[in-house]
Amino acid sequence: ATKSGQVRALAFSPDGKLLASGGYQNVSLWNPTTGELVKAIKGHRAYVTSVAFSPDGKRLATACEDEVARVYKLEGDEAPLLFKAHKLPVTGIAWSPDGKLLATSAGDENRPTKSGEVKVWAASTGEVQQSFELHTKSATGVAFSPDGGYVAS
Repeated sequence: ATKSGQVRALAFSPDGKLLASGGYQNVSLWNPTTGELVKAIKGHRAYVTSVAFSPDGKRLATACEDEVARVYKLEGDEAPLLFKAHKLPVTGIAWSPDGKLLATSAGDENRPTKSGEVKVWAASTGEVQQSFELHTKSATGVAFSPDGGYVAS
C-alpha cells in the first residue's frame, strides 16, 4: 500500500509478479505478495489515470492528466517514450494483443462541451497511426478486441 495519496490506476503484470499503481505525479511498482515497493517512477505532472503492462511484461504504459501518455522500459533507467498528440487529459491506455500498438482515450469531464478523442499509436515510436474524434463528451476508457482488429472507447 502507498501513503502518497489517492490511487487512480492499477494493473498486474502478465506474470503476476508486479502490481503497478498510479497516483499523483507517480507510478509505483509493487511486489504483490510482500507489499514491498520495487520501483518508483516519477516524471508525471498530474494524476496518473491508467496503467497497462505490455503483453510481454517488459514495458509499462501510463496515461496522465498532464495530456501525455508514456511508455517505460522496466529494465534499466531509460527515459520514457512520450506520446504527446492529445489536447486533453489522457484518461485511458491499452496495448494491442501483439504489443505493437497502444490506444489512448482523452477527455475532460469538467469541460462537458469539449469532445473526447481516441488515438492509436505505434508503441515503439510514439507516432499516431489513427485518430478518432467521434465522442461528443469525454472519452474515459479504451480497449482492444482480443484479435487486435477493433478499438472500443
